[in-house]
Amino acid sequence: MSDSSGTRVYVGESQCLAARLQHYQTPGGPGEQQTTKFRLNRLMVDALAVGGRVTVEVATQVEAMASDGTPVTLDLSQKAARRRAEDAIQEAERASGSTLLNK
Repeated sequence: MSDSSGTRVYVGESQCLAARLQHYQTPGGPGEQQTTKFRLNRLMVDALAVGGRVTVEVATQVEAMASDGTPVTLDLSQKAARRRAEDAIQEAERASGSTLLNK
């Protein structure tokens, strides 16, 4: 998302993207305790209120390097693969100087 304070990035993984995004759009519910949903919702609403943008990018294919140097496409239906991709993308964003919203 971007607004007058610059570009800020949140990197997450999900098996069901539609459900994940719905949680950020309308967080809450009886007994709801997940603060990330509320925090990201507030940041998105605030950015949009001042004319900022919220964009979503989806990784549909991720490659890793096997021990012999061969590129291998990760199976993103597996949570472990999605978590490794999430970690790598977070590190890439940090290295590029992005403000990362992940805690």
